[in-house]
Amino acid sequence: MDSSRLIQRCISGDSTAIDELVQTYQSSLYRIALLITDDPAEADEVIQDAFIIACGVSGGYRGEAALKTWLTSIVVNESRNRLRKRMRQKRLKDRILFFKRLIEQPVSPERKTIQQEKKDSVWQAILDLGEKHRIPIILRYYQNLPVTEIAQILEINEGTVHSRLNTARERLRSALCQMEVENYE
Repeated sequence: MDSSRLIQRCISGDSTAIDELVQTYQSSLYRIALLITDDPAEADEVIQDAFIIACGVSGGYRGEAALKTWLTSIVVNESRNRLRKRMRQKRLKDRILFFKRLIEQPVSPERKTIQQEKKDSVWQAILDLGEKHRIPIILRYYQNLPVTEIAQILEINEGTVHSRLNTARERLRSALCQMEVENYE
């Protein structure tokens, strides 16, 4: 049967044509997916997705290449997409485990004291800011509000929020540097 006609019948939902397409190409496409993904379950999913794509894309097959070549390219692309997704998930999992280990590491009493002193110093420096600079800092960094929302809350322009945040950060940097110098003296 003509490849274009077979695909058109599949797209129109002809179950006989779909069965013929699957029976003809499934095993060779599965081998390709398995070689790329190195995971039988994932290879099965790739093949299912590939046939769904092939039978669902209206006009996707243009007949410029052999049907097997076109199906193979779908399988390769789907396999690569899964590998990329797997790598993203692995990187995310590795990051989570890294931070989890950091959190779970026992912290010495001295280190806890130093960390608390630093937090206290930062908070004191924030309290020493004037209200006009303190409130945007609190809303932005303690409440994680976006600048647009801070502008609405304070009834000022976004540019003013940015300006106040920049000024406040500079004042905090200066105050914390001064505290650091005083601690060493």
